[in-house]
Amino acid sequence: MSICWVLSNQMTLLPLTFLFTDLENSTPLWEQFPDEMRLASARHDALIREIIESHQGRVVKTTGDGFHAVFESPSDGVAAALDGQKAINTEPWPVATGRLKVRMGLHTGESQEREGDFYGTEVNRSARIMGLGYGGQVLISGATAALVKNSLPQNCTLADLGEQRLKGIAAPEKIFQLCHPALTSAFPPLKSL
Repeated sequence: MSICWVLSNQMTLLPLTFLFTDLENSTPLWEQFPDEMRLASARHDALIREIIESHQGRVVKTTGDGFHAVFESPSDGVAAALDGQKAINTEPWPVATGRLKVRMGLHTGESQEREGDFYGTEVNRSARIMGLGYGGQVLISGATAALVKNSLPQNCTLADLGEQRLKGIAAPEKIFQLCHPALTSAFPPLKSL
C-alpha cells in the first residue's frame, strides 16, 4: 500500500483501514456485576488484542470498553473483525454477565498519524460507522467494501444496508454488514440520523 509522506510538521498521511469496537451495554454490567466484569473485560481485551495482532493489525488505543486498531490491508481488518466476533461468540463468559456483545465498524481512508495516534475525518467516520450498529454486528463502509469484495474470508458475504447519515458528517455513507454463518445476521434498523 502506498504511503504519502508529508514533511511539514513530521506528519504522515496513511491510507489505512480503521477498526473500532465497543462492548455493548457494558455500563449496566459493570454496575450490577463488577467482579465478574473485571474478569470478563480482561478476557475480552485479551481476545480482541490477540486477534488484531494476529491479522497484522496494531492497537492504537483502547476506548473504554472498546478498541481502535489500524490495518495496512483492508482484508486483514475484515478478517480480524470476523475472527473477533467468532471468538466472542464461543468464549465461555461468566453466567452473571452472559455472552458479551461487541459491535464493530471498519472504514478505509487516509489520516494523519502523530505520536502513535491517528486523526482526521476518516478516523471519525470509522467510529461513527461502528456507532450505527449493535452488539454482534460488523459494519463496513462502502470504501472498504469495494476494496475487499473479491477477497472476503471464506463463507462471508456483504449485505447492502443502504446509505446512512452519520453524526457530524455531511455526506451519507454506504454501509454494508459482514455476514457469515457463525455470526448473528438479524438486527434492528441501524442507529443512523
